[in-house]
Amino acid sequence: MKPIGLIGGLTYVSTLDYYRYLNEMANERLGDAETVEVIMYSVNFGEIKKLTEADDWKSMEVIMRKAALAIEASGAGCLLLGVNTMHKIADEEKDFINLRGI
Repeated sequence: MKPIGLIGGLTYVSTLDYYRYLNEMANERLGDAETVEVIMYSVNFGEIKKLTEADDWKSMEVIMRKAALAIEASGAGCLLLGVNTMHKIADEEKDFINLRGI
């Protein structure tokens, strides 16, 4: 099975929760000491915060696309965003990611 791709850093606190939940679910279902393989790309939340305050969603889309490409190149089988805020660009990213085959 391919690793799960996770874009985090939006904030690191939520990223910790997503990572923990993924591994807790895997351990519950698979037992013993089983966890999931995760490829994580952590963006700089300070930059995202400034762009959010400036309502610059296009620049955030560029950052998220860069992260998605890095995760794809690392061999992930799917991509998760460890954040709620990016729902504003989710449709654009979903179309881009679907075109790339993740």
